[in-house]
Amino acid sequence: MQKLLIGLFVLKCLLCGQAYATSILVVALGANGQDQKDDTGPIQQAISNYDTIYIPKGVYLITTIQIGDNKVVQTDGFSTKLQQLPNNIGKQIIRIEGSNVSLDPMSFEGNIATDTSEFNYAVFVVPPLDKNTRNIVVKGVNARNLRGDAVSIGNSGSTYPEHVLVENVTVQNCFRNGISVVGGKDIIIR
Repeated sequence: MQKLLIGLFVLKCLLCGQAYATSILVVALGANGQDQKDDTGPIQQAISNYDTIYIPKGVYLITTIQIGDNKVVQTDGFSTKLQQLPNNIGKQIIRIEGSNVSLDPMSFEGNIATDTSEFNYAVFVVPPLDKNTRNIVVKGVNARNLRGDAVSIGNSGSTYPEHVLVENVTVQNCFRNGISVVGGKDIIIR
């Protein structure tokens, strides 16, 4: 099955004009999405080392994934779920700190019953302290049982995100807001 998925991903990359050398299927690095193991390491490795990653359908247990500049995260839509591991106090499932980032739609599951921090967001768009982040696209978020926001967009001191598009957000049983915008420029929510 894994070989079939890798082959389909290579075909998908060829059809969309992406070079395979800059693309990776996360299961090729050990993420499973079918078991109860922490998938943070393989997914973070993929995001750190490749421009385009593909996370297929499944439930992936995550602490926090940090996304830097020039990254495309492809999924099987809302059938791809990132589930936050318990006891991640004040952590986000995805933290976008880079520019030119695109996230395909996906689902997020938190631990509202056991988490104690209201900062456990599904997606957090926040620049580093030394530069603004630009051109962020979040194509869909289906968030459930989060102690924090489904999507939070904010600044870091004097830096801020700009040209951010967030669309198709669904929220069920979240302690805070569906979408919070604390700072930024040219933020579009639809």
